[in-house]
Amino acid sequence: MRGHITPHWTSGQLPFVNYESQENIRRGFSPIDYGDVYSQVEVSMDIHKGLHPVFDMLKLEESFSWLSNMMYAVHCMKPGCALPEHSDKYPYFIKTTGADINSIQRIIVFLEDKKPGHRFTLNGVDLDNWIAGDWISWVGADRHGAYNEGTENRYTLQVTGIIRGLNPT
Repeated sequence: MRGHITPHWTSGQLPFVNYESQENIRRGFSPIDYGDVYSQVEVSMDIHKGLHPVFDMLKLEESFSWLSNMMYAVHCMKPGCALPEHSDKYPYFIKTTGADINSIQRIIVFLEDKKPGHRFTLNGVDLDNWIAGDWISWVGADRHGAYNEGTENRYTLQVTGIIRGLNPT
């Protein structure tokens, strides 16, 4: 599923979000077996857990109103870093909400227009163009990957929620 929301942030704000480097980023996903691809790239991303004040939570909740129990993270992927194709396990989200993996929707909002070397794949298909505010989503454990083979940071907002009507409780 794809869509677009009107940006209520500016790209100039994104470098000033308080990102933290993640030490064990592979813990939350299952890598797809592609031989030694994981040893050839820096599997890394800096993350701001939660919703930073540059974003309007009410606008996001309105834009993604079919979701409940939404959680947010802002990602900064530096040049030369990647998260090769993998499936998410959602350990924290499942522990916190009790959701079944097949009721979880993950949305990636692209916070800037696509820049050279920035890539995203979903189920083996490259998303080759986007503008700020475009989003892509999947349900459950669909395979996806994120890559920054460019020279500038790549910024995204991750939204995770339970599809209304599929909540197990």
